[in-house]
Amino acid sequence: MPANSAHNPNRLENYVKIHNSYIELFIREGFVHEDTKYNLQFKRKLNSIVLQGEIGCLGKIIIMVNKTLRVISGQGQNAMVKTSKYSYNASVQGCGNFLRYDNAHIHHDHPDPYHKHIYDFNLPNCTEGRVDWVGYDNWPTLDKVIEEVKTWRHNHITSLSNSDEFPEFGQSYILPK
Repeated sequence: MPANSAHNPNRLENYVKIHNSYIELFIREGFVHEDTKYNLQFKRKLNSIVLQGEIGCLGKIIIMVNKTLRVISGQGQNAMVKTSKYSYNASVQGCGNFLRYDNAHIHHDHPDPYHKHIYDFNLPNCTEGRVDWVGYDNWPTLDKVIEEVKTWRHNHITSLSNSDEFPEFGQSYILPK
C-alpha cells in the first residue's frame, strides 16, 4: 500500500476528525441528513473501535456502515488504528439494495476479499446483480462511497419516487447475502 494511502494506520484522534469533517461536508451540501451524526457512532470494543450506524441520504437512501478499526498500538485518542473489516451497504428504503462494499468473505475467483456487490435496481427487490473485485489497494473510504451513492442517486433520479426525501432512521431494508 502506498505511503500516503488513506488506508494506512492513523491516530484515532485524526481518524475521527477526518471522518467528522466529511460527514459535516455532506450535511452542509444537503445530501446527508443531519441526524446521521447521532446514528453513526464510534464504539470501543476490546482491541478495536467499531463504527456502526446509518447514513441517511436524499432519495430515501440509507448507507449502513459496519467498520472495525483494529488498535495497532497505544491507547485513547493517541491509539494507532487501521481498518480490518468493513461493510458499506447502500439501499433505497422500501425498495432494496443497490450496492455494497465489503471484505467479509472471499469469492472463489478473487485474489483477496475486497469486493463490491452491484444489484440491479430495476428488478423487484434488487436481488440480482454481480460481484466485482476491487482489491486491497482500491477499496473505497467511506467518503468515496457516499460520493458514489450521490452519483448513483443523480443517475437514477427518475426511478426514485421520493428523490428529495430523507429515509426514516431505523427502517433500513437489507437483503440477506
